[in-house]
Amino acid sequence: MSRAYLGLAGILAFSWGVSWAAPAGRAHFLTHGPGSLEESLGGAAAAASVGPNALYYNAANLGSGPSAISAEFSEIFPGVGYSWLGSSFDLGSGKMGLGLISLDLGEITSREGLLDPGRETRNRQRAYLLGVSHKLSESLQGGLTLGALDFQLAGHSSGARFLDAGFSSRWGSQWSIGAVVKNAYFSGLNFAGHREIYPAELRAGAAASFGGLLITAQAHRTLDGSKPGFSIGLGYSPA
Repeated sequence: MSRAYLGLAGILAFSWGVSWAAPAGRAHFLTHGPGSLEESLGGAAAAASVGPNALYYNAANLGSGPSAISAEFSEIFPGVGYSWLGSSFDLGSGKMGLGLISLDLGEITSREGLLDPGRETRNRQRAYLLGVSHKLSESLQGGLTLGALDFQLAGHSSGARFLDAGFSSRWGSQWSIGAVVKNAYFSGLNFAGHREIYPAELRAGAAASFGGLLITAQAHRTLDGSKPGFSIGLGYSPA
C-alpha cells in the first residue's frame, strides 16, 4: 500500500546544504526549479530528486519515491513571489505527477502611449507540468514531462509547450545516476511579434546517499553554444 506525505518546504521538511556551481547558458523562467533540498544542492539533482519535485528535475525519478504532495512559497523580492505545488501517485506500471510553478511579479502600470494615464496589470509566469515515469528494467527508469507555459506580462500574453525527457538508474538505496534533456522540444513564446525559444539543456549527474546525507555531482550544458558547467552539492534532510 502506498503512503502519501505532505511536506511544506521550510516548515514541515527541513534541509540544508552547500553547493559549488559553474553557470552554463542564459537564465530564463525554467532555468531554476522547486525544492529546498534541490536548491541546497545547487540544482544538481537529475540523479537525486524524487517525488513531485522530480517533475522538474527528471521525471524518471517519479518512480523512486512514495506518492506525495509538496508545496512551497518564497518571496524573492518585495511583491515578487515564487510558488510550487506538485503531486505524484501510482499508475500501477509507473508513476504520474502533476505540478504548477508560478512566479508572481506583482502589478505594474501599463501605458499605450506618452499621454496614456495607464492601467494596473498583473504580471505572472506559470508552468503547468504533467509527468510520467516507467520502469524499463530492474534498475532503469525512463520519464517524460510535458509542460505548458502561460505568461501575462505588461498587458501582453503568450504561451508555449515544452517537453523534457530523462532516465535514471539506482543501485540499492545509496547510489544513483540520472540524465535529462530539458526543453528537448520548445514551441516558442511570442510577444508582439518577437519569438523566444528556450534552448535545450543536457543535465547528467550522480548521487550518493548515506542516511540523511546526500552528495551529488552534475554536468550541464545548454545546447546553444554555451560552455559546459559543473555543480557539486552537499545536503542533509532528516528522515
